Amino acid sequence: MRTNRVKQKLRRGQPTVGTMLTIGNSETTRLLANSGFDWLAVDHSRLDYRVAAENYMTVAASGAIPLAYFPRANAHAIQQALSIGAFGIIAHVHSLDEAHELLAASKFPPKGNRDILSGGANLNFECTVEEYFQSVNDQILVVFVLESPSAIRSAGEICTLNGCDAIIIRPAALKIALRDEKDEYPTPQQIEQIVSEMISVTRDKGKPCGVHVTSLAQAQQRIVQGLQFLAVSSDLGILGFSINALADGLGLTPKGDVNWY
Repeated sequence: MRTNRVKQKLRRGQPTVGTMLTIGNSETTRLLANSGFDWLAVDHSRLDYRVAAENYMTVAASGAIPLAYFPRANAHAIQQALSIGAFGIIAHVHSLDEAHELLAASKFPPKGNRDILSGGANLNFECTVEEYFQSVNDQILVVFVLESPSAIRSAGEICTLNGCDAIIIRPAALKIALRDEKDEYPTPQQIEQIVSEMISVTRDKGKPCGVHVTSLAQAQQRIVQGLQFLAVSSDLGILGFSINALADGLGLTPKGDVNWY
């Protein structure tokens, strides 16, 4: 049975780097899957399960780790994603109870309450169905996204959950979530302070921390900072960066911001 190398690297204290898949195009996914990323996460808010399954197969065949990303999740959605070949989940949570529910949905009994659904997930793990049911609990990665005020307040408790492998923060989304009643946003310094506090909380609990970044410079900075789970932009974002660089070199003027993804 294949092992989840992302889980292994996190346990060893090493950084892991991946990106989000939002396009669903097989050629784009194949290029990214063979680029050296540790993991690629299918965005289930944008892609249906048939497209997701194809992407999971492509990523797994490359040797990278396929994950499922859920801005909004429930137990059944997580179980479906795992049943079609995801090696783990990246899910937004807002409370300890919600984190506990989603964690339980990702593990078969006795560690959780995951149902048996057909989908051929064992093929991505290169094992028999029997081996999959017996051993996959130890290979499923669970990463929680914390970016709401309630989630931030619950960070310490969420980190203590047995089976939670890492926490990830998205500074750009955090800025939106913390906009006040006067429609005023927190300053970059305030956002960075919150990020620093979250890093401290996770370290105190012995849990790897990650962050979503939108540039190479940001990724390098966060790795030096000791963060281990780096989500670098997305397939659309990477395309946007390339478009901007090409347009700038040719003296072209893009219509709008094409690299915010």
